[in-house]
Amino acid sequence: MRLLSKTFGGRSSKKFNMKLLIFAVMCCLVLISAYASTNYLWSAPTTVAISTFSPYIKVYYGDREVTSINFGNLIPGASVGILLRIVNTHPNATFYNINWNSTLKELTNKIRDEWWAPWPWPLSIAPRGYVSTEYRITVASDCPLATYTWTLYLYGSG
Repeated sequence: MRLLSKTFGGRSSKKFNMKLLIFAVMCCLVLISAYASTNYLWSAPTTVAISTFSPYIKVYYGDREVTSINFGNLIPGASVGILLRIVNTHPNATFYNINWNSTLKELTNKIRDEWWAPWPWPLSIAPRGYVSTEYRITVASDCPLATYTWTLYLYGSG
């Protein structure tokens, strides 16, 4: 009886409980770290370069002309869009019919890009006119961790 009281009710029991508590806390921390690293800390840096066929076709993000877009670090399953304005800065009466393509499909099939606009492509932009649209990328949930950089081409005739 004395042996049981020392093991389960005395000082040894408190040490055992403390070790068990520390072990349980450590296991929880490991599980939380593993979950966070696979779901939140995993991220794919993504940057897209923008190339236009004419010096008169400009792409704006807000009030700033851009030649590349950095989407930052994206987590698997993320879908991010950025509002852009495609502007025809030609001073004469030149309409541009614009279409698009990107090198993303050559790079990976785990990230998809698309334009969200209420009208079909190709776009027709009047002189000194513009079209507001959203360029969107979607990252697959099984996308491998890597740095992704591709080129977005705006091409057409004018």
